Amino acid sequence: MKKNLKLKVIALVLPLALGGLAWGEQNEGRPDPGERAAQELGLTAEQKQSFQSIMKAQHQQRKAVHEKYRDQIQTEMDQVYQGTLNQLESVLTPEQIEKFKAHHEQRQQAMMEKGHRGKKRGRNCGQGWQQKNTEAGI
Repeated sequence: MKKNLKLKVIALVLPLALGGLAWGEQNEGRPDPGERAAQELGLTAEQKQSFQSIMKAQHQQRKAVHEKYRDQIQTEMDQVYQGTLNQLESVLTPEQIEKFKAHHEQRQQAMMEKGHRGKKRGRNCGQGWQQKNTEAGI
């Protein structure tokens, strides 16, 4: 039971930790977070260099933790999805279940192509699904 709870906590916290305050890493198309941190914290040149080195090491450690637990998290997420499908089968018609599965597959594919931080993600990522299925009467 404790192991199961630990995996759930990791599944919830890990994405936040990986995407949180990433001051020490360069993001494509964005200003260098290290520069922003240097300004906000009032770092000297020496502090800035040490700060960036520490943050880069932290990023590598977080990445290693993510890699270590990725398979376990994915297995548990698959179990959650299967449980959801089992519950939905008592509520939705077989046609609706197939549409739901197809939508899920499309989202999985989009995440694989764009990554979990792809440009398609964000507040409006579900509007297409919502519109298509409103028109279909779901």
